[in-house]
Amino acid sequence: MEARVSTTQLEFVAHRLLPGDWRTLGRKLLTTIDPNFPNVEGILGNLEFSHQDEGVRKIILQTMIRWQSMWGDKATVALLVGALEDLGMMGIAGGLREMVAQRDDPTAVQAHTGLYSVVEMKGGGDAMVPLCKEALKNHYTTMYESNFPSVWRHFGINVHTARIPLQVVRLDRSPTEKLRTQVDVEVPLDQHTVMFQGPAGVGKTQLCYKMACDWAAEKDPRLKNVQLLFVLSATSNRKGDILDAVYDQIFPAGFVEKVPKKRLERWIKANSSSVMFVIDDVDAAEENVSPQDVEKSPVHCYIKGTYLRKTRSILTCRRSPVSTACNAMAETPSVLPHCDAHYLINGFSEGAVDELISKFFSRSDDSRAMGRRLKETVSSDDYLSGIVQNPMYAFMVCALWERRTPPPTSLAQLIEQFIALISGEYSSRKSPSMSTKSMQTTLHGLGKLAWASLQVGPSALTHQNIQDVIGDDVTMDMGLLQRDQSAREDDHYKFVHRIIWEYFAAKHVATASSAGDQVKHLQTLWSTRCRHNCRYGDACLFVAGLLQDKSHDLFAAFKSNTSEMTKQGSPPCCLNTVISQACLAVVESGHPNITAPLVSKALPRDVVLDFQGKPPTPNVLHGLAELIATKQVPETISLKNLWITKSSSLLHLGEAIKSSKGLSSLHIDVTGMDMSLSNPERADNTAILSFHRCISENRGIACLQINADINDMDESAVVAIPQVIESKPDLLDFRLVINVSTSCSTRCRNMIAKGHKVACKREKNIEVFNERLADALDKNKTLRSLWISVEILRHKLALQLVAPAIASHPCISSFKVSGSPSEESHNSGYGIDALAHVLLKSKTLKSFSLSLPSLVSDTRCDASSQRVDILCAALKGCRTLEKLDLSFTYLFAREKLLLAEVIMSGRSLKEVSFSWKKMNGAFLVAFCRAVRAKAAGSLKKIALSGEFDSRGLVRLGKTILASPSLLDVRLEHSRFHDKGLEEFVDEVMEAVASFPDERDAPLQITLQGTVAGDCSDDDISTAELLSVELQDSDHTNLRVQLEAEHDTTSPAFQQEPPPRKSNDFAFMIDLGKGDSSSRSQQEQAMRWLTRR
Repeated sequence: MEARVSTTQLEFVAHRLLPGDWRTLGRKLLTTIDPNFPNVEGILGNLEFSHQDEGVRKIILQTMIRWQSMWGDKATVALLVGALEDLGMMGIAGGLREMVAQRDDPTAVQAHTGLYSVVEMKGGGDAMVPLCKEALKNHYTTMYESNFPSVWRHFGINVHTARIPLQVVRLDRSPTEKLRTQVDVEVPLDQHTVMFQGPAGVGKTQLCYKMACDWAAEKDPRLKNVQLLFVLSATSNRKGDILDAVYDQIFPAGFVEKVPKKRLERWIKANSSSVMFVIDDVDAAEENVSPQDVEKSPVHCYIKGTYLRKTRSILTCRRSPVSTACNAMAETPSVLPHCDAHYLINGFSEGAVDELISKFFSRSDDSRAMGRRLKETVSSDDYLSGIVQNPMYAFMVCALWERRTPPPTSLAQLIEQFIALISGEYSSRKSPSMSTKSMQTTLHGLGKLAWASLQVGPSALTHQNIQDVIGDDVTMDMGLLQRDQSAREDDHYKFVHRIIWEYFAAKHVATASSAGDQVKHLQTLWSTRCRHNCRYGDACLFVAGLLQDKSHDLFAAFKSNTSEMTKQGSPPCCLNTVISQACLAVVESGHPNITAPLVSKALPRDVVLDFQGKPPTPNVLHGLAELIATKQVPETISLKNLWITKSSSLLHLGEAIKSSKGLSSLHIDVTGMDMSLSNPERADNTAILSFHRCISENRGIACLQINADINDMDESAVVAIPQVIESKPDLLDFRLVINVSTSCSTRCRNMIAKGHKVACKREKNIEVFNERLADALDKNKTLRSLWISVEILRHKLALQLVAPAIASHPCISSFKVSGSPSEESHNSGYGIDALAHVLLKSKTLKSFSLSLPSLVSDTRCDASSQRVDILCAALKGCRTLEKLDLSFTYLFAREKLLLAEVIMSGRSLKEVSFSWKKMNGAFLVAFCRAVRAKAAGSLKKIALSGEFDSRGLVRLGKTILASPSLLDVRLEHSRFHDKGLEEFVDEVMEAVASFPDERDAPLQITLQGTVAGDCSDDDISTAELLSVELQDSDHTNLRVQLEAEHDTTSPAFQQEPPPRKSNDFAFMIDLGKGDSSSRSQQEQAMRWLTRR
């Protein structure tokens, strides 16, 4: 162990390191030899990787060899093993020890040459690990086949046809990166926690089964470092811990006697990096479970890291991890974790659908001809091509097509036809045959059972439950119910698939004999709880398909529940979910001309749908188009992070917008409309060109906002964005929020190097966009307001083309420019110069707004070339400017003073709004001097936001009260100090008392924010008393919305108020906010009354 580490040993370590462990280990090795070793990060470099890439592994090995040569004999095996153990990498350390112990044994070398290395691990698991691996492999070998529903096999659906690669995208990426798809087998599994999300039927469970079988057969190179792989279902995990679930669901009965749980637990903790848990359907762990039970559930404890936290995990779920705001309204805390990699399963691509049909219809020439006809039907039917993206629905379509059943018009009809097929086949096989009436009675009972179980969650059904409700075992013989393989008990059953489960629940609701029961059930489907919407989502759609034109009560329930959600202030994610479901239900009903008006009447005036970068099903957009086409369309529709994979959906949505007369404002993200990004198989952008043309032909939209990330978009899609305003005479307000990088990203360069991209499109797209935007502005003659992101202006071409086009526009009177709070690149380029050109050359500009993190320039530059000087000179030179709004995260003192001088020189300024972190005293003095100056006599409104200096606030109070022209002063979203607020209120009181003459209009003063200091409560009370007194004043009105900042750790805060003396004067003033009973409040009020 004291010998110098060899290259072979370094290869062993490099091959087994996880991505997040490399830099940690490198840092440990360098500082162990010398704690003060200089430039550690420089030695380590910027090497990062995200998957098992052999090329990157070689770089890691070269870096470790560099460490070996740097330290010579000090780079020992003992040092490396010690570092590994200190960092908890016990599996690698144990394997390295074994290599040293058996380096003279040739068989030890062969032990590491296979795809899956069997290395002696630390923790005394020499005999235990092979036993566990054998049990796991035996279980997985039979599980995939045995868990595949027998009812599927009867209709030609088998393991071979079911295993078609699924299309996935990674969601925790930049907007354009999210659009890049890959198949599931290409997803790296080396992150600590990987989440696969997708709707019911998309193939999540089959993905887990396939992973287990490939590990057992040693076929998956992504799992070659996994010694033990545990594949579990969260549905049956209710008690104990995650290892109890392993013994219950996987290991055979009596296995605990061979391998005690405590022994396995110790080994896992010592070799965490070699163990992986795959947990399917983690949402089920929290459905209809009390908060206390969720906290105790094995899945929750494992995912939250309270048990076996260092093991790796792969999770599947139907929905995203909910936000904090949504979780606050939920019935139980969310079990879904933060993920190191979050993937969305989109289902089948168009090519995968063709592959499935070819596999399904491959038995004969007639079968292959039938498959070709199905492909033609799918490609020509928008609805059918949308639903076959879901593998489950695609299998059903194939099975029905084989029996010459016509294509369905709704999901409910599809499943109804499939159930009829199953029941018909069963009746024909059964002897004696089962009558139609008996079959209907049995299926009706199954619907009752489905609805009852859906309400209580995914708990297993016992044989007794089935007998009590249905009365026989027909549904089990048919295959609609099957034994729950994840439960140890033999008499536990579950529905063959969640889609079948929800369909029968919907059937029960749609055919409820009592009208009162049906209304109650319909209200449940549109629950205001976000998790309930997830649980009942598909059931709601099936009900709409079953009721069709008789679904008035369904949408009446939607209206009442949506109104309740609005009153409750439900988070946006909940409203997103319920409105998207309503759009789907409109299509599924088959009568959108009847159902769409029912939904549109229930929607708020402003509708915001955030798709969070996930492609909605085509029918969501189809339903949205039907809503837009109604007379009661919302006034404003905002579609955020929209991603469209089918051009027909975009065309339908565009036509609806074109014909809409009630829509007045549209906000839309167009990056995901670029088919070269969202659907590379069909990289045809005629749809996005048609969509923009439809917007320009609409004669009702007066306000249009387009968001786009043009870094990787196709040139044709980039060109289409500015062309919207060329021929739209009724457009008054145009907002362009464009994201474009200043340079090619490292990820982009890596993709080019690996051949995933031909070249970077960024520079070409910037050039084309600026040219087209300038040309469109030259042709437009009606635009009144323009709002653009600073990223557009920082390029030289914008200074040459776009800025002159804005300045020469005959009607633009309002110009707003904004930048990202984290964006620092505005300090380079031509952005400020372009703004200066517009300010100096425009003859119509009346309002200018600028929002940036800062105006920091290179201090080595000459003062005249600094950006703040250029901006201030342009603002002073703009003779038409009446309204100025400047917002910065931070500014230097000199920059604040220069901006204050702008007010003094702005002869036409009427409204001024400044916002930055600190309103320091020097700036407030300069600001007050500018307000008092003669040139500022036309100033009517002031708005300041920041942390106010106390003395400066008092001076500001004197200035604004003495100004004869000011009508409105707003100090909002600010932070005050108790002393400054007290003196400011005193100034207001004295001013009101000293100026008995009436003003033309009373001065409106607004104080909103927080107050710091020991006397903050008293000063706020005084201000509130004064605001009540001045309600009817003809001189000054005061509006107060202040909250005190309390330091709960301060001893003073925890002290009891001093007892009141017997001779104190006590009274109560009722201001609608409770009584004023403390001594300090009484003294403040008395002091104010006596001064008045």
